[in-house]
Amino acid sequence: MNPKQLFNQVLFILTATIFIAGINSCDLINRHRSTENTSLLGSWELEKVTLTFPDTVIIWDTTQFRSIYFIQKKHFNFLYTDPAGEELIYAGYGRYSHENSIYIEHIEFHSISKIVGTSVIFNSKVEGNKWVHEGYIPVREEDVDFYRLAQGETSIHIREIRRRR
Repeated sequence: MNPKQLFNQVLFILTATIFIAGINSCDLINRHRSTENTSLLGSWELEKVTLTFPDTVIIWDTTQFRSIYFIQKKHFNFLYTDPAGEELIYAGYGRYSHENSIYIEHIEFHSISKIVGTSVIFNSKVEGNKWVHEGYIPVREEDVDFYRLAQGETSIHIREIRRRR
């Protein structure tokens, strides 16, 4: 096994362990949801992603990967994998706040290490079993394709639509 495969396997196991704990607590939390601050609690699967660059709009084909967010009382974690859930693409977790339709992630771990320690602000809305959040995410040079499309911008607009699982 080469070092990259070993790293991906260790990262996947760590992330899966955190998510299993998250699933159990999210299921309990989902049963007791009642206010805006708790409306996000639970697990959410990605339906659509729109990325807006200076002169390009990309709508990701969500049949090519899976993404699940787990929102707990004070923490979030997420996972992007291939459709079979065998190859890790991105993963991260941290603390969040959600008030007056503003959702802020404080990233404590991310598979792109340079994002750790940053905060990302989103407009957020939950309607029925749909969660729409949008805002600006940082673009780093190591995200070669994003960096090229961003044409020197340090962030790009993202809009995600997720459905409650």
